[in-house]
Amino acid sequence: MHRPMVTASLFLFFFLSNPVKTFAQLGGGAHNPVTLTGTIYSETGNHTIMQAYVRLCDGGGNQLQESITQESGDFSFRGLQRGTYILQVSANGFEDNSAHVDLSFNSDRGIAIYLKPTAANANESAKAATVSSHEMSMPKGARDLLAQGKKKLYVDKNPQGALEAFQSAVVAAPAYYEAHYQIAVADLALGKKSEAEASLKKSIETSKDKYAEADVGLGTIMIDRGDIAQGEKLVRRGIEISPDYWLGHYEILTARQERGRNNCAKR
Repeated sequence: MHRPMVTASLFLFFFLSNPVKTFAQLGGGAHNPVTLTGTIYSETGNHTIMQAYVRLCDGGGNQLQESITQESGDFSFRGLQRGTYILQVSANGFEDNSAHVDLSFNSDRGIAIYLKPTAANANESAKAATVSSHEMSMPKGARDLLAQGKKKLYVDKNPQGALEAFQSAVVAAPAYYEAHYQIAVADLALGKKSEAEASLKKSIETSKDKYAEADVGLGTIMIDRGDIAQGEKLVRRGIEISPDYWLGHYEILTARQERGRNNCAKR
């Protein structure tokens, strides 16, 4: 059974109308509310921005809701009517940015917005970037390819170009499980669901099941196609690895809602 399309069909989002979405997708009737979530990053260093001010506006620029990001850089707006919106983002030390979002058909979970540091903040922003010890152990060429791919995917909205960069990264460093994960995201953006699932499994395998994003991503795909028990098991494994990973907690709620719908349908 289909889930009523909670995210673009991520985080998989299924990326049907926009190139960058998350791993699940909500859809259905015109009266079903939609969800918009995402993360604010610094363009320099690709790290998240805390205390960014995110304003949700209608197509005419009238503010509807607002959110302030925490350390994770995440924001969320739920229970929205289907339509087009504008996100306006500002943060101390960064230039303002905005993004147009089309929620006419699907929710969008996992949108990434990058802010450019002001000249005075550029050096400090670069110093604030955090890279895992595993990523630092990868060859510089592979890390550069991953960074290029992320820019193409999340900034330039070029999933095919991003996919090629990510694939080159894993050729240079087969154990680069973060790159395998990004291949899955790019595949989803291109509508290649089976390839994305295979890449997520490869990310789990190469990380020796220590990378939360891959577990949650694969679990979300399974929940979306109706394999709720196995999907929830994977999502919970992701939360066990990274207790603060917001998407994992969101997907657990989604699994519960889907299970409830299934139980009602059987009565």
